[in-house]
Amino acid sequence: DNEAFSTLYKVLVDFSKACAPVIPFVAESMYQSLVTSVNKGASESVHLCDFPSYDDKVINDSEKIISQMKKTRDLVSAALSIRVLKAIPIRQVLGSLAVPKDYSIKKEYESLILEETNVKKLEKVESIEEKKGWVKDESGLVCLDVYLTPELIREGRAREFIRAIQDLRKDEGLLVS
Repeated sequence: DNEAFSTLYKVLVDFSKACAPVIPFVAESMYQSLVTSVNKGASESVHLCDFPSYDDKVINDSEKIISQMKKTRDLVSAALSIRVLKAIPIRQVLGSLAVPKDYSIKKEYESLILEETNVKKLEKVESIEEKKGWVKDESGLVCLDVYLTPELIREGRAREFIRAIQDLRKDEGLLVS
């Protein structure tokens, strides 16, 4: 993935610049390998480069992402605690998870919540109290529909079957291909 490599490259180059005063020889070696070997127009030494600066926008965006991930982890933990309480294995697919509307979670994090909790649908409700018959977690943050339809049971069995086959394949040392 080019974006991942670009990010890693920038981090390593900035790291070599930032650590140059403390570990000059290591920083110089890193810089020479990363920059001067591919860019002849670059400064000939890490010690001749400007010290890396920071971007307030990136820091503010990072804080927002961290906040959203904390909310996501809280929701996932609450849902998984219900599974533990009711002894429902994680491979067993469940129908719905309800969260309060005021617990604002961005759309892009919803799929992560569904994937981590193995639930098909995320419902945003005024109050989780309105979901009668569903199981509420101890903190009152989420409630989970633990009713297993025949379709959900079949899907859970299929996942267990696939896991068993993968374990056998792994034990025999077979490759996926």
